[in-house]
Amino acid sequence: MHGRDILHRPDRLRLQRSDTDTANQRVPAREPCQSITGGYVYRGCALPELYGQYFFAEYCTSQIWSFRYNGATKSDSIEWTTTLDPLGNIDRIPSFGQDHLGELYLCEYGGGALGQGAVYKIVQTQWSTATVI
Repeated sequence: MHGRDILHRPDRLRLQRSDTDTANQRVPAREPCQSITGGYVYRGCALPELYGQYFFAEYCTSQIWSFRYNGATKSDSIEWTTTLDPLGNIDRIPSFGQDHLGELYLCEYGGGALGQGAVYKIVQTQWSTATVI
């Protein structure tokens, strides 16, 4: 990122849709709820400014957050929803994933009758605003 700190410029991140086919996935009925989806601590190399940030989400509202924890205190708490999903397309986040390089993914059920969900990778963007593809 040429010396820019992602924690201070979160608009430099976006979600990149994975090539996973989830068209036949069944979607449970939407009901009012409060459910935190646990995630992962970022340990990848592509976004070094995020190293050590724990990412998690709220299942029903699809809100995404991260923070650091040093064993005693929480710091660098960030709400990523608008940055990673500016159009509000992500619908219910049941899980996060991590590849062998420590890069993070999140999956969503998707709305509509077919429930065509998707898997997204958190990546750096070169644009000034985040986009979901």
